[in-house]
Amino acid sequence: MSLRADRKPSYLRRPGLIHLSFVAVACGFLISARLVWWPRDFGVVLVWLAAMAVLAVCGLYWLIQSVVSLRKARRWSWRIALSPILVVMTYVGIQVFEPKFDNALPEFERVVEELHAQPGYTSIGSLRLGGFEIYRAYDRSDGQVFFVDATTVFFWGSGGWAYSPDGPPSDAHLVSVNHIVGDWYHVRWYFDL
Repeated sequence: MSLRADRKPSYLRRPGLIHLSFVAVACGFLISARLVWWPRDFGVVLVWLAAMAVLAVCGLYWLIQSVVSLRKARRWSWRIALSPILVVMTYVGIQVFEPKFDNALPEFERVVEELHAQPGYTSIGSLRLGGFEIYRAYDRSDGQVFFVDATTVFFWGSGGWAYSPDGPPSDAHLVSVNHIVGDWYHVRWYFDL
């Protein structure tokens, strides 16, 4: 009997180790980008998008292979569940270890004091505050200080935080303003293209 006769037909193959390897690498890049370990600035968005694209293709492959395999062979295998378990563990890990604004608040307040100590318009670029990658921090004459989150900078808008001692911040490009704590707000901007 030849080796070829012993192999299962291609439609009976379940997602295997090569598929799991692609999912594991994509999940690693997703964790790295979401927790801003690597890369810096705008590269985070590109790595996140690439990892999501790989996971989407792997998910579609997993779905097709699993359904076909279960319909034809009528057998369940734990190998089928490995990739979804890894994706769920990645999601939970990101939710647990994602940086929290409350933990970084003293560092944000230190930057506000630095910006207010200098006269006139002041801007600081490329900061890392408590696990957050800040593209730019700048103050305005009315005492408001804006922090642009590097992971949200995209072609048509961005997000970040604002220190505004006189109530909610105002700007012509603000889309949403959500109060966090004290004089701090989470903000989103849009840009006219």
